[in-house]
Amino acid sequence: MWAYLKSCDTWERCELPQEVIQALDVALRYRPMNQYTPCNRSFFSSLKPYIISDLLELWYGHNQSLLLGRDGNATLNIDMANKAFVKQMPVVKLMKIILNKDEKCMDLCHWNDKQFRDAENFIKGKLIQYGSGGQLPDGSYKKQHRFIAVKIVKTDADTFTFPMNDKMISIREHFLEKEVSIKHPKWPVVHIGNKNMTNYVPI
Repeated sequence: MWAYLKSCDTWERCELPQEVIQALDVALRYRPMNQYTPCNRSFFSSLKPYIISDLLELWYGHNQSLLLGRDGNATLNIDMANKAFVKQMPVVKLMKIILNKDEKCMDLCHWNDKQFRDAENFIKGKLIQYGSGGQLPDGSYKKQHRFIAVKIVKTDADTFTFPMNDKMISIREHFLEKEVSIKHPKWPVVHIGNKNMTNYVPI
């Protein structure tokens, strides 16, 4: 890096390796990566968001880029940014808002094709967190798992089965083994992880 900057004062031009530029970029992004929420090349703060709707809120932040000038100066360019994020909430509440349903109408038998498409389009790519291992006194679970949602599946936790230990087991039975009682076993389930994984959790 120093050789590159010094070469700007001479007739000889020094080529800066791409690895050096990448290393500088990583170093400059280290602190904001630990203080803010990264999204593509930008960083956003969840403090004092602007409420857009029941589903969305606007986060403020910045994006940054390293510029190496011909005059020998290295400049960190910072631009203000904002982005709409889905509010953190239970998936149950999210589905009720998207579909304009109450809990009495959330059973699988009450869903139509359009509602499945709307729910899937909204939840796809969102980070889903669920608990297992038994509940603690404060209502949380001993273990927390985080996955990206892939789609809504047209089956419920009672009837969706998969092979485990040489037998077929339902999602409801699987969670009971993990000391988790499913409150709404007749609601659709969510495919999480990636398309090649077979992880499914109840709404």
